[in-house]
Amino acid sequence: MKLRNSPGATQLKRTRRLSWAHGWLREVPRILVTALFLSCLALGLWGFHILSRTPQFSDDWGGSWPNIIYFTIQLFLGDSGPVSFGEAQMSDLPWQLNVARLLAPAATVMGALIAFLVIFDEHIKRTLTKNQRGHAVIVGDTLEAEVITEALKAERIATVKAESDSQTDLIAAGARGAAAVYICNDDSDDPGANLRVAATVKAIPKRRADRTIAVALLNPALAPALLARHLTQTDPYFDLFSVTNLAASRLAAKAVNTEVRRIWLLGSGRLRDEVLYELAQEWSVKHKGTCEIIVSGAESDAAIDRALARLPKVVSDRVSLKAIEDISKAEAADICIVCGKDDAETLGIVLSTPETWQG
Repeated sequence: MKLRNSPGATQLKRTRRLSWAHGWLREVPRILVTALFLSCLALGLWGFHILSRTPQFSDDWGGSWPNIIYFTIQLFLGDSGPVSFGEAQMSDLPWQLNVARLLAPAATVMGALIAFLVIFDEHIKRTLTKNQRGHAVIVGDTLEAEVITEALKAERIATVKAESDSQTDLIAAGARGAAAVYICNDDSDDPGANLRVAATVKAIPKRRADRTIAVALLNPALAPALLARHLTQTDPYFDLFSVTNLAASRLAAKAVNTEVRRIWLLGSGRLRDEVLYELAQEWSVKHKGTCEIIVSGAESDAAIDRALARLPKVVSDRVSLKAIEDISKAEAADICIVCGKDDAETLGIVLSTPETWQG
């Protein structure tokens, strides 16, 4: 799932340069343009005031202040009036006026550019996003989408969140030139939801041959089966993943890093079920003999049945799975793992079950 070492990694630099250029143009300090404008105005008035004291200028153009103000304003329009380059030499003019007639048009151009960017900012942003390359497109509002987005940002990879999973919004998010598209809708009630979005992404013409499509599987019943099926039909640019499975695998590997004989597993929810399965697998691979995993919490018996249905017999013969309602009556464990449906439930179990602290 990392893009840093992918063929598209070099394209990320171009994406950053494009974003930086757009951001810099949008964030040009307006106070600098204002200061430049006021400076040119002051220098112009000063210069014309000095020039108006000369007899020739006074006779030809008049030296009144209304005239001086009018001539100064002309400088910002690119018309130097009585001091245009064909009418007067720089050496014949006060330095204040020479500086003003050179910088005033630049101030006008910068002001116009900033006004243009302010007016068309959203359109420019959408155009740049739609046509950028090497970034990652994130689809969905789930926790998995947030985790992936934060992980990619930590690797300094540009990310764009699609407004929806429609083809129009995917194209607007830059799916054509993306290095990867992560599809993370909640498919708990519709196992094929994310796969259909993947089909939509595949139908969008790609500007990169190595564009990867990664599909999150959240349905607790079908995710393992789809992952297993995917292993037999590998596509280097199409990936299926389950954040819960990955977390459970990492947690189980750490838990059985040293030899343990008894494990308490408390809590409920999909993470608890996945950790139970991964614990049995990890322990059977790393250690010999037998191990006991005691499960306590909502639907413990059902969780064990689901795990046994997935585990190979060689693993289930070596790992004893037991469900118990009152964990305080179980023998002390070498390690205790608490997996609630969320952080609040997990903390509640830990604080209300002092026996867990010893593990």
